[in-house]
Amino acid sequence: YKGKGGINLFTVESISNLEKDVNKQLEQDIVDFLERLYKAEVDPAGLSEEFRIYYHGKWTMKKTRALISKLDVKVHVETSIISTGTLK
Repeated sequence: YKGKGGINLFTVESISNLEKDVNKQLEQDIVDFLERLYKAEVDPAGLSEEFRIYYHGKWTMKKTRALISKLDVKVHVETSIISTGTLK
């Protein structure tokens, strides 16, 4: 049986392939979202707080914006499908 997405989820291989596809898509979505945040120079997750803790001197929003625009973030998503079925 193939659901609406046309994917047979009754084999280990098909579930593994779906997990890989979900990982890739989520990683790309997160990277795109972070890039939009960097361009807007906002830090809703408080990433700059980790750097501010070790900075000696006065921390300013200017420093936060400069830091955010230079961050190099690597995203790794790991999905594990533990069961399949119909959700209601």
